[in-house]
Amino acid sequence: MTQDNFTTPKTFAKGVLWPFKWSLAVMCLMPILASFYDFGVNYALKQLIDAFSAVNFSYQSVLTPIVYFIAAQILIDLVWRIDDLFTIYAAPKIREKIINYSYNYVQNHSYAFFLDAPGGSITSKIKSLADRFEDIALIVHYNFIPLMSCCIISSVMLIVVSAKVCLLLVFWMLVYAIFCTIVSQPMTRLNKTYSDNYHDIFAKVSDSVSNIFTVKAFSRENYEAGKLKSFLSLTFIPSLLKAYWFEFKVNVVHAFIYWGMLISTFLMMVYLRMHQAISNGDMAYIMGLTLAISSRIDSARRSVEQLFREIGDFKSAFSILSLPQISDAHLPDLTIMRPSIKIKNMVFKYPENPRIIFNRLNLTIKPGEKVGVVGRSGAGKSSLVALINKHFEPLDGAIYIDNQELSTVNSASVRRSIAVIPQDCMLFHRSVMENIRYGRLEASDEEVFEAARQANLHEFITSLSKGYDTEVGERGVKLSGGQKQRIAIARAILKRAPILILDEATASLDTETEKLIQASLETFFANQTTTIIAIAHRLSTLKNMDRILVMDQGVIVEQGTHVELLNKPDSVYRKLWELQQI
Repeated sequence: MTQDNFTTPKTFAKGVLWPFKWSLAVMCLMPILASFYDFGVNYALKQLIDAFSAVNFSYQSVLTPIVYFIAAQILIDLVWRIDDLFTIYAAPKIREKIINYSYNYVQNHSYAFFLDAPGGSITSKIKSLADRFEDIALIVHYNFIPLMSCCIISSVMLIVVSAKVCLLLVFWMLVYAIFCTIVSQPMTRLNKTYSDNYHDIFAKVSDSVSNIFTVKAFSRENYEAGKLKSFLSLTFIPSLLKAYWFEFKVNVVHAFIYWGMLISTFLMMVYLRMHQAISNGDMAYIMGLTLAISSRIDSARRSVEQLFREIGDFKSAFSILSLPQISDAHLPDLTIMRPSIKIKNMVFKYPENPRIIFNRLNLTIKPGEKVGVVGRSGAGKSSLVALINKHFEPLDGAIYIDNQELSTVNSASVRRSIAVIPQDCMLFHRSVMENIRYGRLEASDEEVFEAARQANLHEFITSLSKGYDTEVGERGVKLSGGQKQRIAIARAILKRAPILILDEATASLDTETEKLIQASLETFFANQTTTIIAIAHRLSTLKNMDRILVMDQGVIVEQGTHVELLNKPDSVYRKLWELQQI
């Protein structure tokens, strides 16, 4: 699937449904054929009443209408069973297609998208896309196609006995169609607002649940409940009530249309019968078809409410697909022979933030060089990592890896060439084996074991109740910080990337655990071909780096080895070192 086919809800629906066009054509045909049931049954009833009313009554005269009636019962059941078979074939595949496309499209949004979008809202909208699309399809299939075909077929068949009654019903159906068209946009708009707020509820709940440790640590259960209650009462409920009140007004007008059609049709039938324009059987035929049409229109009233509610929710959920996605997949891959990094005259600031992070930054890192980066909070260390990973693009200047400008290669190949060990290592709610193997999915079990040994983790893992098959819990909650970090190191070792970035990898660990982590990293430090960028607050972790960069306000103010910077009078690095020795 390409985004070109899914830029609007209409093109999205077309793209999803087109591969199943023949199955859907049969599924649309079945309700139309089923609509002839009302005609068949009521026409059989007309013939039966006329036969009973005739002077020369005989069993032969009622045989034909009885056959019609039985045939109608058999055919209606056959039609809907055929419909069921095609639904069973197409519906699951359509749902699968929607979920696959939605998830793939969303996860390929830029890193910046996920910084602003709540995870709970994204999950809720992906689910709603599939659910609401299916609900809309069901309403159209089982309500509106039967309604329209029943009205058209029954109205046309009324010409058999009375063109006047036929024209009267057509008039009322046109009135109903115009009314539905008028109310469709405001009803959809109100329901979309309600749905937006509904998704926000799950975003807030997800945010609270994912931070449940903090909530309980500060005894803020009542505070979180109060925030949710406030949002519900001040935002969600008012939007819901607006939608409900509008639906109530629509129902009132709909009722007038419904009763106007029913009463005027009955009055006309009485008039025609009094003037001998129709027979008893004709009157029963007209009444039967009129009641069938009116019954469908009455059920359509509830379906209209539900349909516009589903459309509103679908449009709200579709917002995650309507956002433009800048893809660089068409660009060639980054190929690294010598993992050098060069930054030339780079200018960068975050969107919607006036502060410039880097203003003409220049930096060269040789292949295999181990570089430490230190500086106060806000110095630009994490921004540097994000730019090298191509999570953001510089406003000016360029970044080169192995003399290839990052703007000329695709992002996926850049990230395949870089292993990152973050400060806060987030693990999947999966087994230890799966979390380590995430670094290189094709790795054998033995390669995973070896990576764990090099990370000083193998003995701990084998001591667990299920060994490598032990699940780590959501976000790795069952493991300590040091254990999670060593899994991240094992994952990075397994990846075998030519560039390694440590982003405050030991900042939140105690001294003893930090030493274990340092020992785990010796594999990387001993590798002469791996280029390493290590960001750290703890300067002791950078003593053995080939070079240390000291950053302040996006500028490299000092650089040199640990010893060189300590021996430099009044150096920023020396002051930071002395503060950490206290």
